Amino acid sequence: MKTLDEIILARRTIRDFTDDIPSEEQIKMILRAGLHAPFASLAAQGGDKYRQFIIVGGQGEVIKEIRVLVQEQTKKFLKIIPFLNLFLKYKISETFKQRVQSDLLGSAPWYIFVVEPKGFPPAQKQSIAHCLENMWLKATELDLGFRPISVFENMGSNQRLCDLFSLAKSRYVINCCAVGCPKEKMENSVRQNLDDISLWLR
Repeated sequence: MKTLDEIILARRTIRDFTDDIPSEEQIKMILRAGLHAPFASLAAQGGDKYRQFIIVGGQGEVIKEIRVLVQEQTKKFLKIIPFLNLFLKYKISETFKQRVQSDLLGSAPWYIFVVEPKGFPPAQKQSIAHCLENMWLKATELDLGFRPISVFENMGSNQRLCDLFSLAKSRYVINCCAVGCPKEKMENSVRQNLDDISLWLR
């Protein structure tokens, strides 16, 4: 069994998957890890559906429709970038624009959507981030590939997407990840020297 340190170092973003399909039991193990991540308890106000998962197969009609919605969303965003750059201190770069114009969903056997109801304080994005990190680490432990797909952060008000998921429009925060078998094993992540970026105040 891998240690936590080994899993953390091995965790990488995987963009290319094989045609092999992880089992539903493996996906459930990843979901359980996400379920046990911290959540926005004050915003949930004691509700028992503070976090939901929607699992979409990579070859079905549902993901095809979602792909169309993402393309429409990105086209709208690209049109307003010149206007946004008039007001933003940190301008939207050409590199970012090129990434947005690429196939943001890619090809994967499974897409997992994490859904949390809005509330106050509005901590759902952080809550879902905790959930995705747990899921990412579990996928890494299982030798599966994982890729976060952040375009859905701003699609909770998309009526057609909410209809697909049987959600009330604008009442939920949504995010997504792709999971599959990686085409190739990546080297462990490399970061800065810890002493160079740490400030201790005693």
